[in-house]
Parts: sequence; C-alpha cells; structure tokens
Amino acid sequence: MSSPLEDDLENPADQQYKNAHIRRVFFEFLMAMVVFSTLSIALTWPAMLHSSEILLGGGELGGWMWRHWWHFEEVKALYHEDVGFLSSLESMIGLGRFPETGNILDILLLSYPLRIWVGFPADHNVKIFIILLGNGLSAYVLARSLTDSPYVALGVSCIAIINPLVIQDINKLGLRQVTLWWLFLFPVFLNRAGRTGSVGDSVLSGILFTLCAAFYWFYGLFAGMFAAIWFVHWFWKDKPPRGILIRFLTSMGTTAMIGCMFFLLPYFSAGEQGGGGRGGSEALPELTFFLPYPTYDTIASAPQRPTNYRENVLSSLHRGIDSSWPADFIIDPRHGVLAFPAVVFLLGIVPAIFQKRARFWLLIWFIFWLGTLGPFLKIGAQKDTSEVFQIGEYVVRLPYCFMFQWIPGMSRMFAPYRLASMMVVASVAVSAISLNAYSGRFRTIIAFVFGATAVLQPFYRFDLENEDLQPEMWRIPTQVSGMKIPEWYQKLDPNGWEGIIEMPLEQQQDLLCAYQSFHHRKVYRSWATTPAIPPWIRDSGGGVYGKRLRWLAKEPPREDPLRDFLTELSRVPSNVDFSTFNKEGLLMLMNRGSYRWLVVHERGYYLVNPNEGSILYRDVVRRFEEILEIEALQQIDQENFEWPGKTRQFPVGPAWVPWASQEVQRPVQDMPDRYFMAVFDLYSWKEWRQSDYYDSERF
Repeated sequence: MSSPLEDDLENPADQQYKNAHIRRVFFEFLMAMVVFSTLSIALTWPAMLHSSEILLGGGELGGWMWRHWWHFEEVKALYHEDVGFLSSLESMIGLGRFPETGNILDILLLSYPLRIWVGFPADHNVKIFIILLGNGLSAYVLARSLTDSPYVALGVSCIAIINPLVIQDINKLGLRQVTLWWLFLFPVFLNRAGRTGSVGDSVLSGILFTLCAAFYWFYGLFAGMFAAIWFVHWFWKDKPPRGILIRFLTSMGTTAMIGCMFFLLPYFSAGEQGGGGRGGSEALPELTFFLPYPTYDTIASAPQRPTNYRENVLSSLHRGIDSSWPADFIIDPRHGVLAFPAVVFLLGIVPAIFQKRARFWLLIWFIFWLGTLGPFLKIGAQKDTSEVFQIGEYVVRLPYCFMFQWIPGMSRMFAPYRLASMMVVASVAVSAISLNAYSGRFRTIIAFVFGATAVLQPFYRFDLENEDLQPEMWRIPTQVSGMKIPEWYQKLDPNGWEGIIEMPLEQQQDLLCAYQSFHHRKVYRSWATTPAIPPWIRDSGGGVYGKRLRWLAKEPPREDPLRDFLTELSRVPSNVDFSTFNKEGLLMLMNRGSYRWLVVHERGYYLVNPNEGSILYRDVVRRFEEILEIEALQQIDQENFEWPGKTRQFPVGPAWVPWASQEVQRPVQDMPDRYFMAVFDLYSWKEWRQSDYYDSERF
C-alpha cells in the first residue's frame, strides 16, 4: 500500500486542488468574519466603546442581571458539593428552576465564563456580540449550502443579525431567543442526512435538534414543526428506500429523544425536589392541551391585575395579542424596529413564487409568518399593540389559534412573534435561492444591494412622521441603559454580612436587585427567597456560597411589624403618619436580618409620582432623620452622562427613568439629570445601641 506522501507525489493535481480549496474556504471564512463582526459592532457600538458604563438592553435588564448573578452563585456553591460529574451536570441544568428562568445553557456556556474572563458589565455586551456573530456565521453556512456564490450568501446572511426578532429581544434581554445558531444549522444537516442516509449525519441532525430545544424549548418546538414539514416533503419528493428511511428515523429520532430527555429530566426532577408551591405545567391548571383559543372579547375582559388562576391565564393570553406583529410588518418600514427588511419580501419572497426549487422554503416562510401574527389580525403601525382589525363586530381569527390548540406545547407560549425565528431562517434560505437565479456580475451587485438595504432599514426612523423630532432620523435601533454603580455600593465589601433596607419598595426592584448582584448584601424583601435556592443546598452545604445564598434568602418574620408601614410609605408616602413607626419592629428586623443600612432612593419616588418625585423623596428623608435622629449621607444614585450615539437613541417625549420597567409620562427635559440616594447607618441609631440586641464587641 502506498503512503500518503507517495499519493501526493503521484497526484500533484489533486493535492493542488485540495490546497486551493482550503485557501478558498479560509479566505471565505475570514471575509464572513469581517462582514458579520462589522454588522455586530454597528448594532452594538455604543456599548462596545463604553463597555464598563453602559449596557445593551432595557426594561427587565435589572431582573435578568440578578438572575444571572444568582445562577453564578449557585454554580460556585455546586463546586463545594461532593458529587460526580454527571450529577453536577444534572444539577446545573436543573438550576433553571431556582429561580424560575427556564433554559439556562446560554448562561452556563456564555455568561458565566465571560463574567470570569472580562468581568461585569462588559461580559453582557460581549455576549451579545458573540451571539450576533454566531448568527451571521451559522446563516452563512445555510445560505452557502443553497448557492454557489459567497457574495449572495454574505448578502442574505445579514438578515440573521439585523432583523426585528433580534433587535426586540436584545432590547428586552431575551438573549436565548436571540441565539439562532442551531436553527440555521439544523436544516443544513437535516438535508445532508436525507441525501446521504448515513447514521452519522442522522445522529448529527438529532444533536442539532437537541441543541435547538436545549437553548430555548420553543425553538425545539419550531424545529420539530419544520422537521415534520421537511419529512413529508422529502418522502413525497425523493421517495427514499425503506432502509434509508428506517435508518434515518431511528438514528435521528433516538438521538433527539435521548438528548431532549437529558435536558428535561433534571429540570423536572429539580421541580419535584423543590417542595412547596406549584411549578411547571401545574402553574396554570386551566390551560391544558387541545383547548380552543378563547374569543377576543373573553381575553379583552381580563383585568390588568389578575386575582385568580383564570384571570392569570387570560392575562397571559392578552400578552399574546400584544406581542403579535401586524400583518404588514414584512413590507411597511414605518413599524420601526419591528419592521422586517422589506427587501426580503421584494427580492426574496416574490421571485421565489416562480422558482420551483424555492417553494419548500417559501411554504416554511409563509407558515411561520402567519404564526407571528398571533391569534387575531392586526394591520398598521398602531401605538396600541392590543388593537386588532375588525370587520364590523367580527374579529378576524388567524391560524395561530389552530397552532395553539393542536400543536402540543404551543399553548404555553404567550409571545407569537418568536415564531419569527424560523421565519428568519426561511428568509435566508429563500433569498439565497432567489438571488442565486441571477448570473454574472449582476448577481454580485444585487447581493450587495440586498445586504446593504436590509442592514440600513432599521437605522432610519421611518416610524417618525415629523422629521424635526429628536432623535435624528438616523438612529441606533438597540436600546442602551446607563450602568454606573453608585460609589457607596462600590465601597461595600461583597463578602460582608450586613443587610440593606431600600426604599421605596416594589417600584424599583429591577435596579435594586441589579445593585445586589454587585454588592452581594441582603436586601429587604428582594427576589432572594427560599424557593430560589436549589434543594441540594437549601438547608446546608455549598461552602461559603451556599451559606450566603441561605442568608440572602432568609425572610423577615411572618408577622413583620414594619411591612405595612414601609409598604404604605412606598406607595402613598404623603399619607403615612410617622407617629405609628414601630421602633421595636425595626430593632427586631435589624437583629433577625442583620440589616445595618436604610437607603432611600429619589429615583424610586419618581416612579411613584413623576411630577413630585423630588418632593416626596426629600420629605421621606427628612422624616426619617427626625425619628431616627440620624443625619443621612447624600449620594448620587443615577445620573445622565454622554456617550457617542446617545442623541440618536432617545426621542423627546415620555421619559424612561433609568432602569425602570415602566414608562414615565413626563417630557425628558422636565426630568432631573441626576437622582440622589440617602443612606442611614442604623448602627449609629441611639435606640439600637440601647437595645438588648446590641453587642458592643460585635458591632
């Protein structure tokens, strides 16, 4: 038998071809990296330039930051448990229940290592950049499997990075929904398995299906819907031999089933161990499979604040109406960041109607586009997201109602727009086939025009009718939040054991819990509760990290003497009579919860009343100073600061108080440039030093 070297010498032409192929693939990959890195930076550049000061996203940003930190602490606690590798892996996957987070593979595989390598808050921005870059490269693999032109593949793959699904979920911090890698790769290897019929390709398809589901369960559901349609098409068109059919189904099906069970069992076993409370599918008992979608009037009658399970279900279904997209979002750029690149419809979808090769992908695109429209038809860029299209008194029902009833699992999803994930995949495929029909230099030109148009559309304010309004007509479509931890929190030792009572309660939990992820101190009535701790470290174990989690989750006494007073002071402070302040109750809280500081936030009272926030804040601080006989330390909490591109993001109009999950109906120019916080050191309180709880050696 000849050696490989002898083969190379005997076949120099073959070796030259291989070398040329390797060089071509390398330069093609390098070109794709440059293009997609540039697009990812264009979408995130303010945060990239100021990664230690601002964060991409808003709304529930503080809540997600807190969840990430809590899961990081759980992972560290798990290191101190004497369990095997498989048990550790099972436990980490099950952490998605404590607290309720769902799929957390993106947290374990991306967020946790990045927190160690680049620190907070840069890790969050770098994670988004990596996800976007991965989207582009994965889409390029799909597009390249459908066209022989790298320029066409580059042009159509721009959709994977800049589209309304990605932009909306970056702004809302649904980063696992932004991760479309596996959805792009799954069809590539599914087609390959159908073509070769090999066990290896079938197993690889099953693994990719598992990854779709493991990163986000509903993406696994969408991949399953796609696979079912693909299988019918494959069986009808290719009529595969029985042996290939059986080998394909058994190999892929077994791999997918084992893979999904591997991720599902720890999740549900963790729920069974959790004890107390409802979880999983029991959380909404009225909402089961195969029930018809309720009428619009029934859902519209649901109260904004549900008081029972039925109202809770209807309220969740109402979110489905709000989050569904109008039918014309594929062609009307006035939908702003929710508008799909119109060039996809014009140069991708319309030409595909006349190409037989594209019709399968056209069907996929059409089905999932219908899904994004939700249960009832909406048309136009309305301000009211719950406004539906009516013919007289009749509300037009859409195929999503059928999906909700007859596709198992769909009744648990209250965000129809996420069906756009598979629509984005189909858009890349359809557009690649459509543009591939052109030839010569014109194909390269049309590919460039396609990509450039798709990229530029969301950066222009088509949704502003008055061009004189700010921000400027060219804007950054991603939301950015200022991230400057107040100096007082930075000076706290994260390993300390003294807690904080922060006021007002309720309204500003997002920001306060984000602060907690930095200072690691106990916060009165925060999200850290006993059910948020995994069962295996709930009572003991986990080393110092497990001990801290249990301390953070230690709840106030059942008969909390200050609960009603502090709640009323947080809601209607002007109505509170400070003569009813229970000093003994505060002493008991300080002793039981190791609370040392009382912090009052001006920002929180702007959320209570945007027009009197400063007045309410100063009044509460003054009355605390009088009753505690302590002078508060005034510190800057949040303040406006400049960064490149800021003027292209925030319009003059109703303002968002920094890191608020609700909109404050007050013009930006009337809001303060900075918000203060007042810090009371309760260990200097005379009543505390004279109480039985005080230990001079300890304090």
